[in-house]
Amino acid sequence: NSRIALINARDNKRIYPLISAYNLTTEKLESNLTLLDNLVAADKEKTAAHGAQLLARNYLVTLLEETHPVYMEHANFAKLICRTNTARLAHMMLLTPMEKNVNGWIRQADTFYTNMFLDTELIASLEASSITADKLNANSEKVKAVSTALVKYQEAIGEAQASTARRN
Repeated sequence: NSRIALINARDNKRIYPLISAYNLTTEKLESNLTLLDNLVAADKEKTAAHGAQLLARNYLVTLLEETHPVYMEHANFAKLICRTNTARLAHMMLLTPMEKNVNGWIRQADTFYTNMFLDTELIASLEASSITADKLNANSEKVKAVSTALVKYQEAIGEAQASTARRN
């Protein structure tokens, strides 16, 4: 590999005189070794950052796959209970189409849970359908966890891109 070639060129008494004719001094060889070491370290950092990005994405996807169906169950029951009261549905963002991106979904789900917790009558109706306040609160916390996981994923993307730029 390159490192072995540079070390041999620097240290081997038979090779060094041959390459010194090409103006390759010990200092230049040392400089190239340092450059190579820095490149290898930067490449390892890039690989680790991209691995962290993949882990963050997998965690986000897993959390979203756990949280979304429960949110949909809660939202569908709330729509059923409030079907004649469009103001209540609008207040909980249940009249708007489901957002296709994660940021929009988080905003909708967070608004739903925040406003639903202010509606004690709706909570009582949901509890009659076996959706307890504890279940609502637990999924509300999961929505917040999805939001945190999204931020961490976006940070991991930035770090992966920065580590690639440093390596390049």
